Amino acid sequence: MKPMIRSILLLAAASAVAAAARPNILLVYIDDLKPMTRDYGEAHMHTPNFDRLAASGLRFESAYCQVPTCGASRASLMTSVYPTKERFPNFKCWAEKDAPGRVTLPQRFREAGYTTVSNGKVFHHKEDTADRSWSETPWRPETTGTTFHNPETKAFFEKTRQFRKGPNGKKQKKRPMFEQSRIPTLESHDGTIAVKTMKDLERLGGSGKPFFIACGFAKPHMPFYAPAEAWEPYRLPKIGLAPFRERPADAPAALRQVTEQFAYIPATHDFARVLKYNTDPYHRHM
Repeated sequence: MKPMIRSILLLAAASAVAAAARPNILLVYIDDLKPMTRDYGEAHMHTPNFDRLAASGLRFESAYCQVPTCGASRASLMTSVYPTKERFPNFKCWAEKDAPGRVTLPQRFREAGYTTVSNGKVFHHKEDTADRSWSETPWRPETTGTTFHNPETKAFFEKTRQFRKGPNGKKQKKRPMFEQSRIPTLESHDGTIAVKTMKDLERLGGSGKPFFIACGFAKPHMPFYAPAEAWEPYRLPKIGLAPFRERPADAPAALRQVTEQFAYIPATHDFARVLKYNTDPYHRHM
């Protein structure tokens, strides 16, 4: 398999491994995050942590993923192998199956004497290449990125079961699109991943051995579930709207029909009428 051109980040990491003084490394994955942060010029965004990181680090102005599909892009980055139509074809792909024998990024560090740890969503499947990539069993919370917490959200989910069947009678995975959960941030799905990672940083930082920790957060991937305090800095009427919101007429169907964003609000429920597709309230929530 033809290896892809390694990024500056990976070259720097490889050089660090070879150096006498080996730095500890924290790799953070964030699912579906686009450069909508204040340091990238989005003045209405409240992103103080990203702003501090950008101020003290290196910010890329032209960075591109290997393939616009989550699991495939992860597998490509972690194996340094280009995706093709046959290799890493979708989000459910396995690096172990599509690129058998390829040395993974954490495996390289592990072979260099690092303790390697996986928290949250790193590979799409936590078992993927686990035996050779990680020093410890890959860890994920018991919850998922689609777990909701408020009683009324759960009630809505139960109330709309009758609408979650397609024309063929099969169940559809429709869920509420939004939730402002009344739980502390560190008790949310991503919060528990952050807490686990912070504990690992403290634990391994005193071990006397270099470490590589990969930490993968589920949000802002849909559905948009987040603690209420994450919503507080934003006031919907003040959120600007894109001037053009129509589907490109001549674009491929894959670009015009993003089915995932229609998979959460049952079309016959009151909530769907409140947030009707392509209205101002809909786009401000999105």
